[in-house]
Amino acid sequence: MPSSRRSLLPRLVDSTPTGSEEVDVYYGAVHTLDGTTATLPVPLVAMGSGAYPTLEWSSFVSNRINVGGEETWKQSLTWGQDRMTGFMRRLAEMGRSNTARVRSIYVPA
Repeated sequence: MPSSRRSLLPRLVDSTPTGSEEVDVYYGAVHTLDGTTATLPVPLVAMGSGAYPTLEWSSFVSNRINVGGEETWKQSLTWGQDRMTGFMRRLAEMGRSNTARVRSIYVPA
């Protein structure tokens, strides 16, 4: 391992483990989602990608005139909250099985 990478792997023990000791290694990686590969289930990604903008939209359309009626923002909010709850619950289930750990949304540079 290059010396520049050694400092990126902290040990939470007082001494270096011997070859006979068991250790747990955790690491993070960027998920892949393109036309041919997905490291997360595509329906889960669709659920999350629908929930976030719907919640934003419901906030935007509250107290505005629209053709959907007075309850349009509330229906969007309820739908978005339901999808977000399902999305977060499924991510938590995947986290318990060490499939996914998510604490923030990736913002492209």
